[in-house]
Amino acid sequence: MKVKEWVPVAEVIASFAVVITLVVLIVEIRHSSLIQERQMQAERIAILNDPYLTSPELADVYAKVKAVDGLEPVAEAYMDRYELTADGAVIWSRLVQSLWQTWQSQYLFGGPSDDLESSIRDIFHYPDVQIVYQLNEDSMLKPEFIEYVESIVTKK
Repeated sequence: MKVKEWVPVAEVIASFAVVITLVVLIVEIRHSSLIQERQMQAERIAILNDPYLTSPELADVYAKVKAVDGLEPVAEAYMDRYELTADGAVIWSRLVQSLWQTWQSQYLFGGPSDDLESSIRDIFHYPDVQIVYQLNEDSMLKPEFIEYVESIVTKK
């Protein structure tokens, strides 16, 4: 074959190479975006919960404000069941909420996994963990995650 006859073949091969490169690039960008979303979710969880877990003063102030305005149902449940002070209940509820939010984030961004299932199964039987799950304030837990958790805890 002459060089002129190879030109169309080379163009087709080059076109396929461009398409394959674009597909790989799209997959890489999507993967990178999911990683960034997971990191932002983890940062949001930390921003919302860390101040209560690391600063007793903030937990005390929050408890005083909520004593006037009304406590969250989860904090009230901890106070009733475990005879905690308001600030102790707030700190513990934030810690357990943070745990649930982290699990949910792992599920939403990574899908089901044996490690996640094991983590939930190992700790779900504790009543203090169930309180946050059952009350699910402000629909913190998404329906698809709740369905996943239900499938784990009802599995024999």
